[in-house]
Amino acid sequence: MKRNYGLIIFVTLFCLLVSSTAWSEISIAKPEDVGLSSERLNWISATLKAHIEKGVIPGAVVLVARRGKITYFESFGMRDLETSSPMPKDTIFQIYSMSKPITSVAAMMLHEQGRFYLGDPVSKFIPEFKQMEVGIENTDTATGEKTFSTEPAKSQITMHDLLRHTSGLTYGFMGASKINMMYKEAGLSNPDQTLDEMVMKISKLPLASQPGTRWAYSRSTDVLGRVHRDHLRHAIK
Repeated sequence: MKRNYGLIIFVTLFCLLVSSTAWSEISIAKPEDVGLSSERLNWISATLKAHIEKGVIPGAVVLVARRGKITYFESFGMRDLETSSPMPKDTIFQIYSMSKPITSVAAMMLHEQGRFYLGDPVSKFIPEFKQMEVGIENTDTATGEKTFSTEPAKSQITMHDLLRHTSGLTYGFMGASKINMMYKEAGLSNPDQTLDEMVMKISKLPLASQPGTRWAYSRSTDVLGRVHRDHLRHAIK
């Protein structure tokens, strides 16, 4: 069976909310009762239906909740195009990096409360990130030989850098550079390690670029999650 790549918009971790409730029993609140707009929510339906008709996506499940109340919960299109199976609301998806916006929204909630500033250095919360090195890889045009060296980071990684992926961090699968190889060899994807262990490994690796200078899909959100968990979560209580 072909994998399902439907679009999911997670405004809340609704699986926790409905885990013990039948889908048919879920009550939908009037959007205006929680400060939302019915008209604007209907734009979601129109937009997704248009994308499905154009073949941009096969289907989608969307849930919007605010102030503990679900105001919009709809499914669209097909779960499986080969069998023409419709998309039920309880379809299970592989969300992969959709954990990034969830983590980022949680962090921004604390930012709205004044618990941290976007310009705060990450080292304020994780001291090991204070003196990072940046990797420099060059190729000799005459011999083709590659050389690798490091230089001190010109600025510290900020919380803003983590949120927008301009931290200089990377992934081990984003190419065959020396730094990517170092990320692979560090075992950052080991499922048996803790978040603390992984982030400490990251802090010892060189950056792929100077902080704040280049966007790169990376483990920035992993570090953001560590900051949120250990240094900011108690502020919610």
